[in-house]
Amino acid sequence: MTVSLSCLIQAFRFYSVVSCFISYLRCLDKSPMQLLWRCSHMCLDKMLKLCKGSLVRGGDSTCFPLKKNQDAFEKAAEEVKVLKQKPDQGEVAALYGLYKQATVGDISTERPGMFEFTAKAKWDAWNAKKGLTKEQAMAAYVDVAEKLKEKYGI
Repeated sequence: MTVSLSCLIQAFRFYSVVSCFISYLRCLDKSPMQLLWRCSHMCLDKMLKLCKGSLVRGGDSTCFPLKKNQDAFEKAAEEVKVLKQKPDQGEVAALYGLYKQATVGDISTERPGMFEFTAKAKWDAWNAKKGLTKEQAMAAYVDVAEKLKEKYGI
């Protein structure tokens, strides 16, 4: 296993955690498993969240697409609120499902009862996006929002 050094460097820059860097330097001569054991839990937790496990799996994964995707996602979420014309129900349902998948993750509730039409439609839209990662859902949401901006204007 190899440690993705570029990913760690980005994590250090992002959080400016000097103690994290010192812990990592002390562990350089150790195996990846020893590195995992010796680095502080707070530091390791932050790095694993940021690097999506590349510290353990090795390789040079993209560390910070999430920040870029998050910014684009938040911007798109604000822009769809001010479209000149309201999108149709299918488009709104697609946006809703992607938004919930990106912000909450897979749906974990039971399907609403048969007379709860709005709740059922929302549940179905969210359930249709089940299995997408947060990053995939954000990217898909931004794509749909861009198409709606072209179609309806801001």
